[in-house]
Formats: sequence, C-alpha cells, structure tokens
Amino acid sequence: MFLDRKGIAALEFALLAPLLAAISVGLVETVLLVRADMLLNFVTTETAQIIGSKVGPVLHKSEIVDTCFGARLTMRSYDTSSLSMAIMSATNDVTKGQIKVWEVDNACPTAYPALGTPPQLAKDLMPKAGDNVIYVEASYVYPAMFPQITGTITLSHNAPYQLIHFPSTGSSNGTLSCDNC
Repeated sequence: MFLDRKGIAALEFALLAPLLAAISVGLVETVLLVRADMLLNFVTTETAQIIGSKVGPVLHKSEIVDTCFGARLTMRSYDTSSLSMAIMSATNDVTKGQIKVWEVDNACPTAYPALGTPPQLAKDLMPKAGDNVIYVEASYVYPAMFPQITGTITLSHNAPYQLIHFPSTGSSNGTLSCDNC
C-alpha cells in the first residue's frame, strides 16, 4: 500500500526549509545585534578613556566632536546616524558635594538627553573631596533586518573614567574644564 516512496525527500525538504531559513536569518540577526552591542560598549569605554586621559586641564568641544567622529568610524559597518552620546565631567567639591562641572550631549549627529546630575556609577568613583570622573553614556538604535518582527532595538552603555590629577599645572583637584561646552 505505501510502497511508492517517490517524492518523500522533496516533501520533507519543503516542510523543513522554512524553519531552517527562519533559524538561519535569526542567527545572523542575533550575531549582528551582539556585534553592534559589543562595538557600542567599546566605543563608550574608549570615549571615556580618551576624554579622561587628555593631557592638560582644558578640553575643547572640538576634541569631543572629533572623539565622537572616531566613535562613528569605529562603528562604520553600521548606520551611525542614530548614535548619540553624552559626556559629563563631575567632581566631588569640598563645599557643594558631588556636582556636574560640564556636560556635552550634542557632539554626535543625534543629540542625547541631558544627564543632569552625576549618576550613581560616577558618584561611586568620587568618594573623597577633589575626586573627578568623566562619565559617558551612549545610545544606538539598531537597524534590524526585519523591524516588523523585532521592533526597534535601542542599545545603551555607560562608562566612567576616574580622572588623574594634573600636578604640573598647579591644579590640586585635577578638574578637566571644557572650553565652549
């Protein structure tokens, strides 16, 4: 009765092919998303380190814009028009406590919402009066291959960098000021 087995392989392939295609596309999407997340984490950390290890007590806004441009180049395999960053310098002032010294949130193509007060992560790195931190928050809207299925995926990372002191300039607290910020 079931001796004619012609076409069974084609039928099995027709049943499994859509499932295998969906798994393959999902795997590629996941790999690209994880790669974008790793790049954003790297860019955020490096931006904090580059800004924080600036030699000298004065930083110019053009240097922050250049750093953001470098971040965009690092993520150049993705559309970076949605990359946004906020960079803050915070200090533990002797009289005022932990305060924001300056903030830049419009150096990248997409402006980042203002950070306001130093976040807890930055505050934890400045327990003593005179301690200073550069704090960077970055956000990136991932351009999914199938946004109808995944929706909008927004990645975000933050990175603090504890500032060194600048003894050669006579600055006792190592505060990094920003010109035109």
